[in-house]
Amino acid sequence: MAFFRFLFQSAILMSIMMAQVSAFSTCSPFGRLRSSELQSPSRLMSIVEQGIDISQLPSSSTPEDRALKAKQVWTTTALQTVENRNDIISLQNADNTRVYNQNLFDQFLKVQGTYFMNGLSSCQIGDRLIHPFEAHGNCKSLVFDGEGQLHYTSRIIETPLTANERKQNKILNRGVMSTVASMDSVWGKIQNAMSSQDRDTANLVANLWPIPKENGSNNSIEPVLITCTDNGEPYALDPKTLQTKGRLSEVIPKLVKVFPPGDSKCLAHARYDESNERFIMCKYLMDVPGENFMGNSTMEFVEFDSNFDVVSSREFSTRFMVFHDWIITQNYYVVPKNPAYLK
Repeated sequence: MAFFRFLFQSAILMSIMMAQVSAFSTCSPFGRLRSSELQSPSRLMSIVEQGIDISQLPSSSTPEDRALKAKQVWTTTALQTVENRNDIISLQNADNTRVYNQNLFDQFLKVQGTYFMNGLSSCQIGDRLIHPFEAHGNCKSLVFDGEGQLHYTSRIIETPLTANERKQNKILNRGVMSTVASMDSVWGKIQNAMSSQDRDTANLVANLWPIPKENGSNNSIEPVLITCTDNGEPYALDPKTLQTKGRLSEVIPKLVKVFPPGDSKCLAHARYDESNERFIMCKYLMDVPGENFMGNSTMEFVEFDSNFDVVSSREFSTRFMVFHDWIITQNYYVVPKNPAYLK
């Protein structure tokens, strides 16, 4: 059964590459809860069917030029060894900074706050290359102290897969876009067919929740930095040290029912509803074989308050669809739907 599941998922992925696009856009509501049915404002879920003919897009360079540029990037920057770092950088050092407007720069030096980033570490694991989307996560924080110094911290996100691969210095799970062995031999093809598609590296986005209080008062739950990758579990990092604390459900035990360990797949992107002080995540499940053996996609939008209590949850299933990001309005969840089907 696992082998047939692998074949079906591979066929689905191939269909994405051959997706037929449409020349129109629509927005259709899925359903609605009245405000009286929830303590928080309700949201509608919509799919925006969108398409674009990429052959009509303007191009300032030839495919050969773009391929050469991509090769230069991915054979240099993306293959650099990445280690944990903790540095203090003076913004007033002439070697680091070139000032064009002294007045604005003086104001900038007084800025206080932290900027978080998350992304890939290196596309080189052992003696093989990994697709950028499936590389190990590398989270960074830039802390501006208001006195002209920048405190820079970066750490590899130690999910179980990342920890094992770094320890063994090789790719253990092929994922969706990578391989664990060369496809030039029968044995290599067998190794890749048998390898897991799960690459939970938490290498996309970094969201702080709950938001620290401006008046200095403490939340009932200490803020954590939430990282995730598409089709992976959310992980919690210490926002000061960026040390991986574990799965979000392990750090906040009350979330075990929402994110059962080992059985929770989410979209990486989450949303912050400032007006209602809500943090919103999207759980995602691809049902195989699904309706008429064409697959189904089920999404569940879960809204949390500052105590990580669930205040709203909406679920919807549709035919198989590929999506990565989404937005919120006062009344809607808006999901872009890219047309894709088996051909």
